[in-house]
Amino acid sequence: DERRGAIQLGYNKNTWDCFIDHYRSWTWDQLRLTNVDAYLSAMELGWTRTLWDNYDGRGDDKPESDDKWWANLTDEEQIAANGLCYFRENWDQTDMNPNPGYFPHPLPAFRYVPWRELSADVRRTAREGLGYIRETWNAVDSNPLEASDTFFDLNLEQQAAAQDLGFYPHTWDCHMNHFNSFYWNGFYGDAKVAVETLGWTAVSWDYSDETLPGPATESKDWSELSSGERAAATVLCYFGEIWDDIPITEWYDYEEGVNTAVSLYGPMPQDIDMSIFRRGNAV
Repeated sequence: DERRGAIQLGYNKNTWDCFIDHYRSWTWDQLRLTNVDAYLSAMELGWTRTLWDNYDGRGDDKPESDDKWWANLTDEEQIAANGLCYFRENWDQTDMNPNPGYFPHPLPAFRYVPWRELSADVRRTAREGLGYIRETWNAVDSNPLEASDTFFDLNLEQQAAAQDLGFYPHTWDCHMNHFNSFYWNGFYGDAKVAVETLGWTAVSWDYSDETLPGPATESKDWSELSSGERAAATVLCYFGEIWDDIPITEWYDYEEGVNTAVSLYGPMPQDIDMSIFRRGNAV
């Protein structure tokens, strides 16, 4: 069973509850009465009985610290997070999956296959779970969910469908949402450099609408972007065909069964200058 498997992996109850669960399955009173150190750590991070006992992993009813990246936590908050068995990599949910390509997160190659080439089961999952139809599948970024929802903004059924297709939070947020649903204060490192390079500011990013238009890069074709701007777009998981809103059907080789735009394995296009970025320090 699952417990036996965890033991075979070297876990016991204490290490599982701390390093894997971070005590989230414990009630506030269980923490207070049986694990004072974890209780004090949770309090330092801003948790209260009401927030802790009612939080289901979604929504905004959580302390401010929960929305911070590790680098933005105070020294006291980092120590408190250590008390709940967090460290930078698991707090920031660093993507540990193999990534042979040049995007920050692995390319979801299955997403760049035309609708008619998908199996019946994949089409059913995409249609029933995430509302795709042929037109919105073939035109990447045209499904409202892609444009407006991070992975954790999706409801549980939508998350399950996305995972069945092959997505996980990092690949959905980067390749589908392009971090568009992140707040400005959610950026740091390469991702913040990327949005700034494309001309965004805190005000224009968080409040852009018809009366507050985005930067000039928003109206440029890929060919009109500078090499640095293309690099910034790449960090946000764009490539030329997606940036220019070209349907998959126009860059898919039906005989070879592959897309002709990007490869899982690179190489980096020569017209992209990544020198301003530190690889691996994106969201």
